[in-house]
Amino acid sequence: MYQKNKISFELKSILKFILFKVKSTWKQISILEKIALFIPLIIYIAFWWIYGWQNDEVFSYTFFVDRGILVCATYYPAPNNHVAFLIFSAILNKIIPSFFSDFICLKLPATLSAIFYLWFLWLFFYRKNQKKLAWICFVLIAFMWSFFFYATHGRGYAWIILFFLWSCFAVFKIISNKNRNSHNLKKYWFLWSFSLILGCYTIPIFIYVWFASLLGLWLIGTNKIRKESIVISFISGLIILLLYTPILFFNGLSAIISNSWVAPLNFENWSKQFPLYLWNVHGIIGVSAFVASLGLFFIKKEFRKLVIYFWCIAYSPYLIVFIQKVLPFERVFLYRQIAEIVMLCFCVGVLSEKIYISFAVVPTTTKIYQKYFQILFISLAIFYASFRMYGEYYHWNIKTNVYQFAEPLAKKIYNKKPTSILVLEDTYNVFLRYYFRNLDTKVEVSPSSIINYQIIILPKESQFPKTDSLKYSIFYEDNFVKGFERK
Repeated sequence: MYQKNKISFELKSILKFILFKVKSTWKQISILEKIALFIPLIIYIAFWWIYGWQNDEVFSYTFFVDRGILVCATYYPAPNNHVAFLIFSAILNKIIPSFFSDFICLKLPATLSAIFYLWFLWLFFYRKNQKKLAWICFVLIAFMWSFFFYATHGRGYAWIILFFLWSCFAVFKIISNKNRNSHNLKKYWFLWSFSLILGCYTIPIFIYVWFASLLGLWLIGTNKIRKESIVISFISGLIILLLYTPILFFNGLSAIISNSWVAPLNFENWSKQFPLYLWNVHGIIGVSAFVASLGLFFIKKEFRKLVIYFWCIAYSPYLIVFIQKVLPFERVFLYRQIAEIVMLCFCVGVLSEKIYISFAVVPTTTKIYQKYFQILFISLAIFYASFRMYGEYYHWNIKTNVYQFAEPLAKKIYNKKPTSILVLEDTYNVFLRYYFRNLDTKVEVSPSSIINYQIIILPKESQFPKTDSLKYSIFYEDNFVKGFERK
C-alpha cells in the first residue's frame, strides 16, 4: 500500500509540474496560436479515414485487441507486437463504442501520443523564449511524412517517441539538479524508470534507448548518478521481465529476441549496405544536426553534456546493431530523428545568439507582426499537411496500395456468407479473418484436399489448379489477386 501511494504521489507531482507550465503558457499565447496547436490533431483524425486501415492494424485488432487483455498480454506469434499499446487498446475497445470503426481504439492512443509529444516539444522551446523555433520544430515533426504516418497508424511507434522524450526529460532534470534535492531526484528517477519499463513493454527494441540513455548518464553524470542508474536499471529490468513472463511461458524466449524479417547478415554484406542505411535513417537533417552539435560542443562549453548525451542517443545504438549484424527497419529509429530535429533547432537558437543572428530569438515585435506570423504559420501548416496527404507521393501510394483492394473484397465475400475460404495472399487473409472473426466460416491459408472451398483467393501470378478449374469461375480480379467462386 505504501509503495502504491508513493508511486501515485510521484506521478501526481510530475503532472502538477507539467500542468503548471502548460497553464501559464496557455494564458500567454494568442487565440490563433491556440488554434494552430490543434491543427495536427484535426488533420490526423481526418487521415484515419482517408488512408484507411492497414494490415498491421487489422491483424492487431483481430488477433489481439478483439480477443481481450489476457490475449494481448500472453500471445506473441510474431516480433514487435507492441504489448503495452495493445493492452491499452483492448481496454479502450471495451469502453469506447465503435460507432464509426473498430479501429478507433488503435488509432486514438497513437494520435493522442503524437499530439502530446508535439505539445511537449513546442512547450520546451516556447518556455525558453525561442518562439519561432518552437513553431518550426512543431511543423517539421507534425508534418514530416514518417512522423505524420505513425501518428495516425494504430501501432505503438508514437508511444515509443513519447516514452523516449519522457526519459530525456528525466535525465536532463537529474543532471541539472544542482542542489541535489533528494525528493526531486527520486521523482525524476521514477520517471526515467517508468518510461523505460513502458517503452520496453511496448516494443523490446526500446532497449536501444535504454542502452543509449544509460551510456549517456555514465558519461555526463557523477559517480552517485552512475550508481543509481545501475540500481534503477536493474529494478526496471526485473519489472520488465515480470511483465514479459506470461509471453515467455507461452511462446518462449525466441518469440521476443528473434525476428525473421530482420535476419543477421554476414559482415561483408552488412558493411556494404550500412552506409546507405545510415543515410536513410539520418538524411540531411541528421547530418545537419551532427554538424550543428559539433559547433555547439566547441563554442558553448555549458552545453557539452547535452551534446554528449545527444551523441549517445543518436549513434551508440549502432554498437548493438554492429554486434547483431542486422539493419533494423528505419521506423525503429524514429525517436532518433526526433532527437536530431530538436538538437538542430536548439543549436540554431543557441548559436544564433552567439553570432548575433536574429533568426531564432526575435526582439519584442509589434502585435501586428505577431498576428501576421501566426496567420502565415497556420496557412503554411494547412498547406503542408494537405500537400503531404494529397500530393504526388500519397496520390501514387493510395492508387497502388494493396489495402485499398483487400478490404472491399473482404466485404464482398462477407456478403456471400461462404462456409469455407482458401486465401493464399497474406494481406487479404488478414482482412478476411477480421470480417469473419465472429462467424463459423473457415478461412484457410494452406490447401486441403478434403475441403471443398466455396471461395479461393490466389495471387494474381498464380495459376489455378487445372484439375479444379471446371468447378470454379472467376468473380473478382484486381492488381494483386484473383477471386474464384465454386459453381
